Amino acid sequence: ATRPSDREIEEAVSAAAQLAAQEGGLRLSGLIDVLARRASAMVHRAIDLEWGARATLPTVHVEFESSTSLVTLHGNVAVRFRADRVDRDGAKQVFTDYKTGKPLSSGKKAQTRDAALLKAVKNGTKLQAAVYALSQPGAVGRYLYIDPSIEADCTEFAVEHDSAAAEAARVSAALLTTALQQGV
Repeated sequence: ATRPSDREIEEAVSAAAQLAAQEGGLRLSGLIDVLARRASAMVHRAIDLEWGARATLPTVHVEFESSTSLVTLHGNVAVRFRADRVDRDGAKQVFTDYKTGKPLSSGKKAQTRDAALLKAVKNGTKLQAAVYALSQPGAVGRYLYIDPSIEADCTEFAVEHDSAAAEAARVSAALLTTALQQGV
């Protein structure tokens, strides 16, 4: 596949902004232009980050909605989720959620980012990527931070199916379910 040109990206972002504004009842053209410019920077960054090795992976879904059942110490917990993109990498699926905010860590080493993600999963604050990873054997869930101000080495946080973060998500899901059942 050929990388889209800057012009193609700008046209697609502008069309998407116009459609979103129309669907949301927004009629202020100046605001629509500002939103499109902000989105454009994020879209360019996402393409820059993804275009390397990932560009050859077939994308099998966008805006993918599904559910899974997490096996926990307290029984099964049904969880619905939505991923921005799903790619096939050999026999496994890679679920991506694009993030525009601040990353969990500014650490450049994968080990530092993994530790920050594990801590967040244990705290129950970042379960999404882990749920993606647990949705099927061999799956990977990841957050990709696309704000252009974030250094490229600090943009990806991933959870493997059989990782400590995935297991921590099972524990967090069980605790959250118990809390809800107790009315907390």
